[in-house]
Amino acid sequence: VPDKQRPYRISLRSPTFINLAALKKLTLNAKYADIFSTLGSLDLVLGDVDR
Repeated sequence: VPDKQRPYRISLRSPTFINLAALKKLTLNAKYADIFSTLGSLDLVLGDVDR
C-alpha cells in the first residue's frame, strides 16, 4: 500500500471463473443429461470468464 490509504493494485476472481474451473470435477463420470443440468445450475456468464 503506498502512502495513500487505497491500494494501487487489486486482483479479483469472479465466481463464474471458479465454477468453470471446478466443472471437470463436478462432471466426472456423469451422464450427458447430468452434465447439462450441472451447466444450467452454475449460471455461467461468459463475459465474466474472459477477463
